[in-house]
Amino acid sequence: MRRLPIALTLALVCLGLAYAALRAPTWWLVHALQDTLYAQVAPISTQQLADTLLAQAQLPAGERLQLLDLRNAEEYALSRIAPAQNVSLQQLAAYVHNHSDSAAKSRLIVVYCSVGLRSAQAAHQLQQAGFTQVRNLRGGIFQWAEQGRLLEGARQVHPYNSYWGQMLPLALRAQL
Repeated sequence: MRRLPIALTLALVCLGLAYAALRAPTWWLVHALQDTLYAQVAPISTQQLADTLLAQAQLPAGERLQLLDLRNAEEYALSRIAPAQNVSLQQLAAYVHNHSDSAAKSRLIVVYCSVGLRSAQAAHQLQQAGFTQVRNLRGGIFQWAEQGRLLEGARQVHPYNSYWGQMLPLALRAQL
């Protein structure tokens, strides 16, 4: 029996993984994309965010972290992580313009979306605009909900679309 050259074997494995990723997304794929495309964006885990929100609950609003939900208005209306403010990617430039003072730029900002890709892009844009304490929620609202953490609004989460929605357990996936 002939053995395939190592390079061909690796190429076939990569093609197999790519095909599988096209059929159904995985957390491995999401994290690999984030780590490759937005390596300079610091992540924050769902546990770290939950701990930070709890610790900051007694602080005045102006001293707490700024939690930004980068999903569209329809996604945000269904459910969200409290006390998130909805700022879609299309509204990000206006947010930057309205928060251009040095105090706002040095405040801790945590961004999230469904799985963390749109929010990683937004975090990168915020960093480029001079915001220094930006974190991206690893796994987004999908992992937050999957871990049983509290949501404001409905208990289900907007699936974004049928492809990415496959990452949500059926019990948490709202109907499109």
